[in-house]
Amino acid sequence: MSKFHHRTSDPHVLRGIIDLQEKNIGTLMSELGTLRAEVARLTGESEDDAVQQKFEELAAQLKELKHLHFGDSSEKLGRSGDGEDDSSDTPGDGEKDETKPRTGHGPRDQPLLPHITKEHELDEADKICNCCGGDLLLMGKETEDSQQITVINCAYTLVTHKRKKYRCACQGIVEVAPGEAPIIRGGRYSVPFAIHVVVNKFCDHIPLTRQVRMMGRVGLKIDDTTLFDQVVAVAKYAEPTVEALKVWILSLSVLHADETRWKYLQKKKSKSWWLWAICNAMVAVFELKPGRGREHADALLGDYRGIVIADGYGVYDSLWKHQKKHTGDSFTLAQCWAHVRRKFITAMKSDKKKSEPFIEIIKELYHVEAEAKALAKAEGQVSEAEYAALLHTHRARLREDRSRDLVDRFFELIATTSTLPTSSLGKAIAYANNRAAGLRVFLDRPDVEIDNNPVERRVRGPVIGRKNFYGTASKRGAEATATLYSIIETAHLYGIDPAAWLNAIVRAAQADPGAVLMPWDFAGRPAPA
Repeated sequence: MSKFHHRTSDPHVLRGIIDLQEKNIGTLMSELGTLRAEVARLTGESEDDAVQQKFEELAAQLKELKHLHFGDSSEKLGRSGDGEDDSSDTPGDGEKDETKPRTGHGPRDQPLLPHITKEHELDEADKICNCCGGDLLLMGKETEDSQQITVINCAYTLVTHKRKKYRCACQGIVEVAPGEAPIIRGGRYSVPFAIHVVVNKFCDHIPLTRQVRMMGRVGLKIDDTTLFDQVVAVAKYAEPTVEALKVWILSLSVLHADETRWKYLQKKKSKSWWLWAICNAMVAVFELKPGRGREHADALLGDYRGIVIADGYGVYDSLWKHQKKHTGDSFTLAQCWAHVRRKFITAMKSDKKKSEPFIEIIKELYHVEAEAKALAKAEGQVSEAEYAALLHTHRARLREDRSRDLVDRFFELIATTSTLPTSSLGKAIAYANNRAAGLRVFLDRPDVEIDNNPVERRVRGPVIGRKNFYGTASKRGAEATATLYSIIETAHLYGIDPAAWLNAIVRAAQADPGAVLMPWDFAGRPAPA
């Protein structure tokens, strides 16, 4: 059967394609009818069984074609546009949200918006009855109410600070009232303004040149160089806090690591830099480096000796071997099952029959993870530390009871599956087999996630930013980028307002240069154990 790889948005064309394929299937079915007796004679099957088997194969091909044109472009299996929903098949949190979000049109509750009440009255000329000519009188406090959501334009204001002077009658001293310190000593821009620029860029991914145009529309004349100076100033104040975050995360027993491309923009020729990331469930730290080699991974991880959960990129394995050879000690490398699954998803396009059993086993592994989370949540309202302890308990039991056997079956299947080494399936098998030790680490450590998705989610923000403002044009800008993404993404992870935390960080550093303000200290919560 021919496959159409060109996507079109015209539903009539797509429907015509499907109709044509259905007619082809009908023709094939007619031809099969003339071959029933021969099939039954050669295979020993009944005519009905032979025809039914062929029909199922053709129906599967039709279903794949429909998915190609009408289904989502996604790794998720089962979302084929024909009413199926097998979203649990996809790696991630492995659980469905029981509270369905509100869909469709209609008003939504807006508890966070400021509420303004406006009263509307009739003009004097309209307060006359059309029937008798009498005066229209108010009906007590009766009103007809409706709500509208409106926008009040962002306003930039020039504030003149008049700091009053005081002196003693003896003329011995003159004292000036303290004022609000700008972001840059002797500068013209306030701390809130600088943080506004930072959040626009690193949280909402708005390039500085675009911010200049937006500000110009409401009356502020400024250039992107000035905005860049404010960004760098905020980053300088935040650097001690980010350094403390890195020290803290490298003290943990488990962390995630990943890296993504970043452009270092030069006039003659741009270079490819890399934004490296390490994170756990509460903190994310980024560093921009001019390469992706072992020396840069070594600079990031240093003498860390816990468990590093990473994707299949070979630099982590290379660093592990290098440290083992030269120091006799190194971190433990845990590999990502989501990346293994992606390889077999690719292999399904060319060899579905042999690839599907591998994917089914991985699917069951994720079901075990989802069940452990569901059991921990079923305990009710508990603290973060208590939830983590419950989750580890359920993971330890379920992984021992079920996941260990599933992993053994997975690698037994690898050993008994024959395929060409250069095929997609052969490459997927080799990828998994070469990382067998790292793929088993989670079985003995309930604090280790089954995949590297947590850090990949943290990298999404910088990737969107990279697409919007292309990269960084200076070393100073690169350092500021890594520092501020660390603050923004940590705020997202920890559930605090990044602008409020940044404001507190800057104020603390202005009062005490080098001051550190960790997210739990800002939020007034106990420090994580």
